[in-house]
Amino acid sequence: MFYTEGPLAGPWFTVIARYNVSSNPDQADPLSELRIIRFQDPETNHKAGQLQFGPDGFLYINVGDGGGGGDQHGTCGNGQSKNTLLGKILRLDVRNVDPNAVAPDCGAVPGNYKIPFSNPFRDGLGGNCDEIWEYGFRNPWRSSFDPATGDHYIGEVGQNCWEEIDWVAAATGAGLNFGWRQMEGTHCFDTNQQSNCNPAPVACGTSPACHDPSLVLPILEYGHTGSPAPCAVTGGYVYRGCRMTSFLGTYFYGDYCAGTVKSFVNVGGTPTSPADWTSSVDPTTTLANGLSSFGVDAQGEVYITDNSGTGQVLKLVPPFPNLEVSGDGAGSVLLLDKTGDWTWEDLFRSTDVPVSFYRVYRGTPNGHFDCVLKTTVPKWPAGGDPAAPAADQLFAYLVTAVNASSEETATGHPGTFNAASCP
Repeated sequence: MFYTEGPLAGPWFTVIARYNVSSNPDQADPLSELRIIRFQDPETNHKAGQLQFGPDGFLYINVGDGGGGGDQHGTCGNGQSKNTLLGKILRLDVRNVDPNAVAPDCGAVPGNYKIPFSNPFRDGLGGNCDEIWEYGFRNPWRSSFDPATGDHYIGEVGQNCWEEIDWVAAATGAGLNFGWRQMEGTHCFDTNQQSNCNPAPVACGTSPACHDPSLVLPILEYGHTGSPAPCAVTGGYVYRGCRMTSFLGTYFYGDYCAGTVKSFVNVGGTPTSPADWTSSVDPTTTLANGLSSFGVDAQGEVYITDNSGTGQVLKLVPPFPNLEVSGDGAGSVLLLDKTGDWTWEDLFRSTDVPVSFYRVYRGTPNGHFDCVLKTTVPKWPAGGDPAAPAADQLFAYLVTAVNASSEETATGHPGTFNAASCP
């Protein structure tokens, strides 16, 4: 667990702790807390606050830059300083993965972890914080590893002008500098002109200059324009689930203020096939000013959480016309059983997509079909179709589903379909 500790007026501390499961598998035992790491945080905002295990088995921790505005703490901000854990992604060994791991450094109290030997700034006590894996972040709000490739995607919240998605190819992230506060997105940043979206470069101490080739540029950025206006990116996930095969490899992300849900396909560091799914995912604009996070379940299906007051959790489901009920790709095909009920896939149960009713069409293969049954349940009782084909003829059947918007799932099947008898 990642939480903030301290009185309302401060001082505040970031705490990473581990808990055991209680007798209820959905609850932790509050008395079992083991604090992994604790360090001071100067402001109440910019916590980032994400924990995830990477493909290498190590714990990755997203930490904000200390808050306030413009990374105001320290000589040149916390993001560029390797002497603080703030504005970083940390990498810890909490599972005894690395037999050569070394003792804690900047988070030595309570220090229930070790530093992987391969951490890039490992130099013992003092000097660099050995816990750092990547640095130069303002508020890395939600990152994820692609389970198929190991690539790391990071949603990085900007100041007043630019939001960004950063991408790191698998096993290449050690020591990378993502630029804040020298840069905001692909643009220079001036802490004295925080609303100037394209200022001149500003030198600061030993920090790399704006546009220095050592700084990692985002794979995608967008500005604070539009209606509703975006203000804070919410990083998401690369889809690797089962129900939307046409979206495999698609990265979904959003914006907290605008409530937008967008996607792209990453081809070697270049975003392709950009798409905006907001109107289909959230037609009532519930997510505006509250798209707080994405999540995935054990099957890789993607969820979205709403923080605007409704407390809703949305789930990304396949576009309705792309589904199959009785043809290729169906969860269970039409079963023609003359001794019992005719049954087919319960589309809502298998996909979570709401269904108003089903239509059963009868006709000839690749020819003309007429609707012969309309039902709200996935079966035709009492032995199925009472009609029988003439000698030397065959009947062909197709089951479709219809939703509340009158969309139907017959797309892609050859033939003509007359639904007039089943409106």
